[in-house]
Amino acid sequence: MALLFVLFILHSLSIYVNGCNTTYTATSGNITSPNYPDPYDTNLYCTYELYSPTGEVVELYVDFVDLECCVHIHQCDYIQIYNGSSADKNQRLREFCVNTRVNFSSEKLFIVFISDIQSGNKGFSMHYSRKMNNSLSRVNNQRKENK
Repeated sequence: MALLFVLFILHSLSIYVNGCNTTYTATSGNITSPNYPDPYDTNLYCTYELYSPTGEVVELYVDFVDLECCVHIHQCDYIQIYNGSSADKNQRLREFCVNTRVNFSSEKLFIVFISDIQSGNKGFSMHYSRKMNNSLSRVNNQRKENK
């Protein structure tokens, strides 16, 4: 219960930072923490939404992560990645605070970046691109072959 209260306070104290809450619809691009590669601010609650048109998926690659990390992840700074367009805990794909080489592929991805009251590290860098949905491509190719 105390942890929920602390998270609520941190969220309500979060400061507005340019580029912190952004929706991405371009065919490719970069997503970085505010001020990257300089230290990010404290008390951030940033969201990043990635969408692709029907028939395509967004591929997200985590390139670099330098966050304040703790044994109990929610006591420091961390990133959460969700399948979909919101922070639905049932759709969470990954939660991390360390440099991890991972990639995700979905029609919609929702990223949350949270920093606490301690001074920030360098932050993170990710890149994304849109691709044809492979399962849809296979179906279209099979249809062509059957004609």
